[in-house]
Order: sequence, then structure tokens, then C-alpha cells
Amino acid sequence: MNAWTHSKGVRALALLSCLGISASANARDGDGSQAPTALIKAATAYVETALRVPPGAHRTVAFVPPRSTLGLTACEVPLEASAPFLPETGGPLSVRIACPSPGWSIYLPGELHITAEVWVAARDLPRDTELRASDLTLQRLPLHRQAGGFALRTESLEGRRLRYPLARGAVVPPRATASPLWVRTGEPIMLAAGKGPLAVRMGGVALSNGAENDTVRVRNHGSRQVLQGRVVGPGEVKIGF
Repeated sequence: MNAWTHSKGVRALALLSCLGISASANARDGDGSQAPTALIKAATAYVETALRVPPGAHRTVAFVPPRSTLGLTACEVPLEASAPFLPETGGPLSVRIACPSPGWSIYLPGELHITAEVWVAARDLPRDTELRASDLTLQRLPLHRQAGGFALRTESLEGRRLRYPLARGAVVPPRATASPLWVRTGEPIMLAAGKGPLAVRMGGVALSNGAENDTVRVRNHGSRQVLQGRVVGPGEVKIGF
């Protein structure tokens, strides 16, 4: 969905030494095994670096500490972290932490929580409402729970038309909106035909609703002929395309 996330399906690899995170810090437990705190710190730093979030969004990530790190010799070189996929709106995730030498790896499961301000209906909105600022309000919500989609604060929905009704407080997903109607059934329109010196304009009436580039039926006032045309502007239909 979005330019603010990492690329899907691309395996990312972070050398955590670039972030100033060394495996040697708190890496060794009393028995010589790898300290769990260093694993969690490495996984957290990786997610925070690899996954961008929308402006103004809040992000938290928590990992489940491994039950045991026995058998994982304390790593004396920078840990490497990678993940085949990071959920762009939050949810469960898994990060692989590896030690190049002596050569081991472990997967840490976790949960990513991202909240951001999204547009919701400020009142009950019927179908075909052309959205205005007064119809919308912002609410901070967890993004991974918005299965139907959402529009962020940075996106404009004003002027869009609702495809179906929405109750007050409902999230307004982009797929619930369509381009505004430029011609409406029964309303007067201007018909345009031809090009250059042969261009003519005449009055007519719309026989169907239409948004930008829609094909609509129209009636020519003069000839009373019913034609088809393409909506090219508010109240304007081009025929003979």
C-alpha cells in the first residue's frame, strides 16, 4: 500500500554494527551462552531501521524472549538480522538473528503495533455523499485491525463520492469512495463535438449519472436525439469520440 514501508518480498539484511550495536555488549551469560537481551535488542533495532511508518504514526515492537539460549555460543562479532517479510501495518512477525562465527541462527517471534490517525465518518453518511471536511474526522487506530483499508491523515478524501453508506465512526477506506459525479440524470449539460474550426457546442440533458471519463447517455435539446458521450468536465460531455 505504501511508499512508507520496506519493499515486500525483498529479504533485508542489517549488520547491526552499523547501528552501533555490538554482540559483545551483554552477549554472554554466566554459562558462556548468548544473552537473550542482546538478541532482542538486535531484532528490535532491525525492525525500527528496516520498516518505515507514516508521518505521525506510533510504532512499538515486542519480541518473545527465547526459552533458552543454551547451545548458542556467545557471539563475539556483530549480530546479523533479517526477515523475509515485515507486516507493513503491524501484526505478528519473525526476525532471524544470526552469528556468522561460530555460526548459528535463531528466529525471534514478536508483535508489531502501529497506530496512526485515519479518516472516519463524523456522522452517518448515506450512499453518494460527496465528502466534505465536515463529514470527516481523524481517529488514531491500530492499522493492522483495519482489514477493509483506511485513508491516512496525509490523504485527501474531500470531493470523493461514497459508494455505500457509512455509520458514524466508521473508517472510510479509499475503496468505499469514487470520483465525484460531473453529470447527473435530468440535469442540463453542454455537448461538445468535433475539433478545431469544426467544433460545435450545444445544449442537452443527461440521461444517466457519470464521473470523469464515464460513458453516459444524453439527449440533444435541438434534435431530441439520444446519444452516448464521454464525460470530460463538470456538466460537459463530448460526443463523437
